[in-house]
This record gives sequence, structure tokens and C-alpha cells, in this order.
Amino acid sequence: MLLFGEPKSRKTHYHCRVKNDLNFTLFDANVKNILRTKTGYRLSVTLQQSETGFVDNLDEKVLEYVKENNRTWFDNELSEEEIDDMYNKSYCSQNQTIDVDIVEHTVLQMNDSEIEIEEIKDKIFDENTVVNIKIKYIGLNIYKDCVRNKWIVSNIDMNYAEDLIIDNKDSIEEFWQNTVNESIDILDVQMSRLAKKKEILQKLISDLKKCETQDKIWDKKISEIKGFVQNIIFQR
Repeated sequence: MLLFGEPKSRKTHYHCRVKNDLNFTLFDANVKNILRTKTGYRLSVTLQQSETGFVDNLDEKVLEYVKENNRTWFDNELSEEEIDDMYNKSYCSQNQTIDVDIVEHTVLQMNDSEIEIEEIKDKIFDENTVVNIKIKYIGLNIYKDCVRNKWIVSNIDMNYAEDLIIDNKDSIEEFWQNTVNESIDILDVQMSRLAKKKEILQKLISDLKKCETQDKIWDKKISEIKGFVQNIIFQR
């Protein structure tokens, strides 16, 4: 379930920090631009078709969360349609680019060695460089007339393609074995969480059936089941 903290007031907006740990890796990323900002650098990265689904799903959840909590957070009468109009998707639907900020704790690597941002600028556009970028969703900024999501860069890992080509069969297979192992570990965690949710849901319906009358306890059980089921459907 997607959860945010209470909105914190900033100079020009409110910031809601997400409580979930939401990371996503853009493999063989196509960086379109690097811009200098007041606090550092911002990358504009083109999302591949296989990557937009994750971001679209997150956008849907964030927008729904804002609609549900708007009047709890703020004293306004915005309709759902008005919130829809205010909400900015995480990436540009026209050119499929997402903006992500390089921050102080972003790890920058070239051929497994840490480098400085100035070196990144020189090499990230080299056609012989393979760029993998791990991004993290940290929350949303709520302005008077718009809502924008905030993404940062956790890690940039760059390698020269020619270096990858000369690797021997064993090292290449070891790399992909490690990648597969990491993916399996992530799936195992997800399966464990799903099994726990299934167990909770089964207990809820079992407790409901034990109620002899449609009293307040019965109503409470129905509400618990409704909320749990809605969260499962919302997370699909």
C-alpha cells in the first residue's frame, strides 16, 4: 500500500515524502540531457516502453492517494476532476522522458570506480558507454496550481561497451547469474508479502462468518475486508 507522510510546508509548495521504498533501475539508459540546477544536476532520461508501465502504475496510485487525502491535508473544495487537471505525470507522454535529480548522496561509477559529476558529463553521451541508472521515488510536491512527483538518482553505473565485449564467457555469465539471483530475491520477498496478505484476508472472512448477528462488530469486519480488498485491487 502506498503511504505518504503529512505535507511539510516549503517556501513555494508543500512536500509529501513517501514512506515506501520505491526504487527502479533503467538499464542501458538513454540520457537526453543534463541540466544544472540550484542544488545540483538534473538528468532527462528517455524511458523504454517496458519501463513506462511501472511509472504509470505508480502515477495512478499517487493520484488516487492525493484525491483521497486532499481535504484531510488542506482546507479546499477541489473536485476530483480539478485534481486530475493539476496532476503532472512523472514523465512526458510526448517524448517519454523522465526528469531525475542527482543529489549529494548519488553514487557515480565508471567501470566500477567512483567518479565525479564532471566526468559523468563528458562520458554519459558517448555511444560506446552503457549507462544503468537506479532511480528512487521520494514523494510529491504540491503547488497552488499543480502537483509534481519527485525522483532522484540513487546510482549511475557506466561501462564502456568495448570493455564488456572483451569479457570472457564466464564473467558475462556470472554477471547475469548475479542479476538473476537479485531478481529472484526480490520476487521471493514479494511472494512472502502476498502470502501474508492472503493469510490475513482468509482470517478476516473467517472471523466475519463467526459473527452471529449483523451488529457493530459485523459491520467493522465488513469495513476491514472492504479496505483490504480495495488496497489489493489498487496495487495491481
